[in-house]
Formats: sequence, C-alpha cells, structure tokens
Amino acid sequence: MVGRRLRELRKRRRITQTEMANMLGITESAISTYESEKVEPTHKNLIRISKFFNVSIDYLMGVIDKPVPAYNEDNIISVPKNISEDEKTFIKEYINFINFRKNNK
Repeated sequence: MVGRRLRELRKRRRITQTEMANMLGITESAISTYESEKVEPTHKNLIRISKFFNVSIDYLMGVIDKPVPAYNEDNIISVPKNISEDEKTFIKEYINFINFRKNNK
C-alpha cells in the first residue's frame, strides 16, 4: 500500500524518483524499492515522506483513504466535538501562553 500511494503522490507532484530522492536525502534505489513494494520505508523515511507530501502516515499505510495533512495545528490535541468556539479559542490561547513561557525562560 505504501508503495502505491507513494508513487501516486510523486506522480501528482510531477517529480521523478531521482528528484524526490534528492529532496528527501534518500537514495533513488530506496524510492524504487518502496514504490515496487519490495521493501517498506524505515520509520524515519516514512516520516520524511509524510512531511514532504503533507499527508498522514495513516494515509500512506492504507489505514485511511483520505490524504489528510500530516500536520495541522488545530489537530495537535484532541478536544471533544461538543465544545463551543469560545472554549476552543480559550484552549488555543492557553497553549500559546504555555509556548510563550516555555520559549522565554
């Protein structure tokens, strides 16, 4: 599954295996073996690929079918769906406050 999804993402971006390998710091032969599904990417390379295409690892591995972003600031912490927008805003502001304190120690 990873290989097929990787090939689809690469072709959509219109880049060659060589170009992708150079951008990710992975060998071209590794990209080829991933796409042919002879070898699974290492965890480190799976993360690189996920970030490069901005898709979740779950998508790459076939756990989900929708290519959701690998990183979405709003999804860092899971919150109940029934909280109000004001409560969500408060939570985000509190997280920003914590980050500010942490970065200014």
